[in-house]
Amino acid sequence: MGLFDFLHASKAARDEKRAMREFAEEKRKAEQKRRAEEEAQRTEEARILREHEVPPAMTCPEYDLGPFPFDNKPYLCHTVVKYERETGQVFADERSYYGDADAVAAVKANVAKLERMLTPAVTGVPSLPSLRTNFARVEAVDSVVKVPENRVTLSLHPLTKTGKNAKYPVEVCFNSYGKNDNGSHGTVSYLRDGSMGKAVIHYWRNHAYYGAYFKIIDGAIALNVLNYRAAPNDDPVELYRA
Repeated sequence: MGLFDFLHASKAARDEKRAMREFAEEKRKAEQKRRAEEEAQRTEEARILREHEVPPAMTCPEYDLGPFPFDNKPYLCHTVVKYERETGQVFADERSYYGDADAVAAVKANVAKLERMLTPAVTGVPSLPSLRTNFARVEAVDSVVKVPENRVTLSLHPLTKTGKNAKYPVEVCFNSYGKNDNGSHGTVSYLRDGSMGKAVIHYWRNHAYYGAYFKIIDGAIALNVLNYRAAPNDDPVELYRA
């Protein structure tokens, strides 16, 4: 072996050892993070004395919903209150607001805008079926009488855990399923100006699954990833990525 070959081999060996050390360090840090998150979760759970569901009532959200699909008016609100174990002090008040006819119509329009991107022309998948949410099955909630399975729900997250303004202060979830569990459900997260910032829609068609993920690309909401599973337990196949 010549000097050049020897030096080259030595450098390659050093590079390989360095890469292995970096990989081991990344793995160690990831494990530390996972353990810290699990410990934080256990600590949080230990604080909870109980979860108490407040009877549903018509309530106006305490947030300016002017630019969002929900308006500034009362909606049927479902509240879960969590208490600290030792003192009984409330440390979480989680509220969900059910959409009336106006809110359902507004969310339907937003979801339709997203689903117009789910075409063979956009994804390059000629065999892509029609992926559309059937909002005819979604029921408006206008009173305390009942809460249907197929509905639209609003939740508010105006601040982060550190007290800063959240990037996505408003989140809307929708559910639309019929017989044989065929249908779709999803979540749309809105930016502070009321525009859609990200979204995910899950579709089930005779046990086949499609998952569509949207985010801001070049300043506008766009399809980012489309996944497919032929059966519930199959590994996902990526059909499209922006």
